[in-house]
Amino acid sequence: MLVSRQGRGQIRRVQETLAAGVFPGRELAHGAMILVAGALLITPGFLTDAIGFALLVPGIREAIRRYGVRRMQNRVQVL
Repeated sequence: MLVSRQGRGQIRRVQETLAAGVFPGRELAHGAMILVAGALLITPGFLTDAIGFALLVPGIREAIRRYGVRRMQNRVQVL
């Protein structure tokens, strides 16, 4: 239920960002992490549950996104 609620909220934020004429990169990244969190939560195991619940925390998702952006910044070229 928590994953569903956060997912619907994230879809709404993506739509709002698109309506404002801005590419929703941050919102899409958070949405993907929520999707992964849901998959991890239905997978049996303590470690997968811990990681799944951690991905539901917005601060942790943002920290992971920033880390990924810094890591990929020099490797990806946008034309």
